[in-house]
Amino acid sequence: MQQEIDHLQKAAKFFAQKRYVEALVLYEQLAEQDHPNCQVFVGWMYHEGLGTKKDDDKALRWFEKAARSGSEKGMFYYGKLLTMKGELKKSFAEYQKSAAMGYAPALYRLGIIYAKGVGVDKNLTLADDYFLKAAARGHIFAKREIALRYLTGSHGLLGRLEGVGLFTQMLIDGIRSILKNKYSDELKG
Repeated sequence: MQQEIDHLQKAAKFFAQKRYVEALVLYEQLAEQDHPNCQVFVGWMYHEGLGTKKDDDKALRWFEKAARSGSEKGMFYYGKLLTMKGELKKSFAEYQKSAAMGYAPALYRLGIIYAKGVGVDKNLTLADDYFLKAAARGHIFAKREIALRYLTGSHGLLGRLEGVGLFTQMLIDGIRSILKNKYSDELKG
């Protein structure tokens, strides 16, 4: 257990120092020992090409492994890559599982899917429900979607005024999130 903690701390240090190749080696060792958060991180590094060349097939395998381990982040990222590959039914199922665990980016993604009718019937009521759930968990883009709905008049004249306030608050929250952690879940979609 202590060795795993040491590996994780060392990997995080390497990553912070932008020594991505060394970080990936350590994260991958931990991922192979069935650590879901490390599996997600390794998948993300392969997807972004950090410490390795970009490889979405490897990223997909790591995200799937994390998803099968019960990681809501793994389910979300697995769903995102499936979406990129055009596998909308499978990706939708992954977003639903992640959202059921309360993961704000998955709730937001479902809101977008229903708002645009991507692979499902367009349903603005469901879209709003998902946006509200994601916004309640601090998701910036969900807050933006809600504010835009008010600004465009879907809630009447007074709703437009409320939309201005909501949009302003979303901007303030977004700037705070970026300054605090530009990789925050509040900023993922």
